[in-house]
Amino acid sequence: MKRKIICAFMVMAFIGNGFLYPSVLMAETNKERHTKLLLTHKENLNKILLEYRALPKSGSVKQLVDMDKQLRALVGGVEAIFQEHLDKNGGTIINEELPEGIGTIGDCCEDIGLFTGHWSGKLNYSGKLLAEAHSRNPNSPYRKYTLFGTIHGENTEMDMPDIKQAQLYLEEFPSGPFAEKTHVVLGYLYSDLSKVLNSYVESNTCTLDWLCDCFEKYVTKEPYRKQLKRSIALTITHMEKAIALNPTSKENEYWREILDANKSGGPHHEWNWCPD
Repeated sequence: MKRKIICAFMVMAFIGNGFLYPSVLMAETNKERHTKLLLTHKENLNKILLEYRALPKSGSVKQLVDMDKQLRALVGGVEAIFQEHLDKNGGTIINEELPEGIGTIGDCCEDIGLFTGHWSGKLNYSGKLLAEAHSRNPNSPYRKYTLFGTIHGENTEMDMPDIKQAQLYLEEFPSGPFAEKTHVVLGYLYSDLSKVLNSYVESNTCTLDWLCDCFEKYVTKEPYRKQLKRSIALTITHMEKAIALNPTSKENEYWREILDANKSGGPHHEWNWCPD
């Protein structure tokens, strides 16, 4: 018993006098913690990829829906690492503080819809597995999930959406698992369309370069001001419904910015679709 007390005293003395290396006493750094998280995400991604490659060429709708859910969660986990880093550094990316490989984690997995954003450098998911599940069986018991995959098809979920498919999803599943996201898709689209229509109202033509081509198919022969008024109203409707479906979402702050701008009579300044 006396020997144990002496040993404990010696350890305390070493610590008190700074004899131990600082790395022993320091808490785990953000970069070390993020590196461990990223490694876990990579391991999970490899499992999903192997599972996907082992699927038969038909059926397997439930498995594809489950894998889609896992991929969305995984992308959200990687985004959380970026967001925590940005919050810590006042919105600035400091590459040396990010875990190695965070910008290339999706390079292995294009065939399951993962890709790295050209400008953001962040991991994205196209929704490919939902589109594939729907093409395998459009009337499966999982239609409330798979129908969402038709809004973009196998294009990325950053490409221009199919309005008719988005409207169809909300008609069939107004409280479905992707209802909130579908309202946001349409809210973003009408918010951007309002900016294009505003250009027509001011100049009697579109003066927004390539953006004119993206939205040209949505512009009709009706008076531009009437179209603008309707587009603003639809932006408000879809953003209000998105917020109502998930009042605690962290993204509501941005959605409310769009909502407030449109309620004030003018389109929101930021663009959401048709990137350069």
